Parts: sequence; structure tokens; C-alpha cells
Amino acid sequence: MSITKHGVTFEVAYLEAAAIAHAGVAMLQCFALSHSLLPDGPLYFVNDHQPFVATVPGESNPVTFEAAAVRIGRPPENDQAASPEIKLDVDNVSGGLSTLLDLVRGSLEPIVLTAYTYASDDPSGPAIDPPTVVHVVNASFDAITATLTCQFGDPGNLSFPAVTYKRDNYPALSRQG
Repeated sequence: MSITKHGVTFEVAYLEAAAIAHAGVAMLQCFALSHSLLPDGPLYFVNDHQPFVATVPGESNPVTFEAAAVRIGRPPENDQAASPEIKLDVDNVSGGLSTLLDLVRGSLEPIVLTAYTYASDDPSGPAIDPPTVVHVVNASFDAITATLTCQFGDPGNLSFPAVTYKRDNYPALSRQG
């Protein structure tokens, strides 16, 4: 099932954008993994073969996004009320990502993943604004890959009221007579 907006599918819009894009410009997927317990601040990485230095909104100095192999799993398209999940498989050969995430294990504060899209020829700011912000709800590691499962913190998908009222628990709700 494809995404359709205003009568145009995502695939058709993407092909049209690619047809008129400059040949020497790549759109870079950059990520910031942040938590207050990380000793050196957010961990920045880019889905590319070389580091990328760019200005991040809210930071006074340019930051270096470290090169990493990232595979992004799109959330399924459905009409369920559950918050969609995004899976990121990140290169963890050096063990750096797992070491940093071990520092925040057990914290009640969520780990936040912010996804920026930069044009390779313009590191002055993201090409798409606002960036995508998700919370990491699960992290698993093996020898070469870290898998991060992320969800949107969507308060619109919370049930209201949070309590299910049943006649057995609340007898005043049943009709008398």
C-alpha cells in the first residue's frame, strides 16, 4: 500500500523530485541520540561513508556526525491506534553505541532520537524542518549491529478515559428498575 496525498503517491513525488535534483547533491540522513546521562552530550551519526560536519539547530558550534551504516525500517501503514514503530539497524562494530546505551540503562528518562535530513552541499541547517523526533523504546545488540526500536510519543493515541468503566466495578452505572 503506498502513501497517497492530494492524489499523488509518494513514489511518484519522489521520482519527480529525483528527476529535477542536482546530480552532485545527496540527501544525508543524520541522527542525534540524546540523553542527560550521556557524558559527552548527544551521539551524532550519519548514514554515509564519511563524517559530515553541520550546524544543528540549538547548538552554538557545528557538530561532526560520525559515519555509520544505518538501515531504516519504515513503520507499517495501517489504521490501528497503536503508535507506529521505526527500527534502525546501526553499525556497532566498535561497540561504541552499546557502551553509551549501557550508561543510560535503567533511567526513567526516555532516550531521544532526532532524525535530520541535510543536503550534502548545505551544512548550515537541515533541509527538512522540523526534524523527526522519536523515543527509543528498545535496544538490542549483537557483535556487529545495534537495533534501536523507536516510537513517536503520540499522546493522541492514548485512550480517554484511561479507565474502562464496567458495571461490576461501578454498580451505579447500571439501570435500576
